[in-house]
Amino acid sequence: MLLAAVIVLSGALLVVPVFSGGVGFLLVGIFRALFPSTINWGDKDAFMKCSGAIADPRKWPNAPNYACLAMHLCANEAVLSEDQTKAPYGQIRKTPGCQDP
Repeated sequence: MLLAAVIVLSGALLVVPVFSGGVGFLLVGIFRALFPSTINWGDKDAFMKCSGAIADPRKWPNAPNYACLAMHLCANEAVLSEDQTKAPYGQIRKTPGCQDP
C-alpha cells in the first residue's frame, strides 16, 4: 500500500509541474517534508532535516566544517522545541573548530 502511494506521488511530481506550475512546487514541498532524507544540507529547506539530526547525531554531515554550518542553520532557522534548541549548542561545542552562533 505504501509503495503504491509512493509510486502515485512520484508520478504526480513528474506530471503536475508540467501542467500546473505552482501546484507542482506544493507537491514537491510535501514530498520533501515527508522524506527529509531527499534534502541536502545545502538546500534552502535544509532546516527540515534538523529534528532528525538532533535526534540522531549521525545524520549531521561528516566533515566538521559542514556539520558546524548545519548546526548553525538548525540553531538559527529551524522551529524547534526547547529541548531541541539546546541540543545543537551541545553538538556545536563538541565539534572541532565550531563556535556558538
